[in-house]
Amino acid sequence: MTLASKLAAIAAELPDLASTSFNPHFKSRYLPLGAMLSAIRPVLAKHGVALVQPCEGDRVVSKIIDAESGEVMESWLKLPDQADPQKLGSLVTYYRRYTLG
Repeated sequence: MTLASKLAAIAAELPDLASTSFNPHFKSRYLPLGAMLSAIRPVLAKHGVALVQPCEGDRVVSKIIDAESGEVMESWLKLPDQADPQKLGSLVTYYRRYTLG
């Protein structure tokens, strides 16, 4: 089974995820990364697929890896220059959520 066919099976099993958190600054709702991962990881594991989200250089990368074949699908976003570690940490979390989506 290819990674693409496994992803199709995974997509069919994933629940609809609702935005459960509120950002008072932008007055908007969003789905936290932890909630996404809690819903997604068990279904990925059931199909022999892993998710890793490393920072590689100036990029945040989401890699979906087929444990059987080693086939990889990835999505990434380049981080902007940021000297403030707290802001950088927030950006990494934000980018992990968006590259996963």
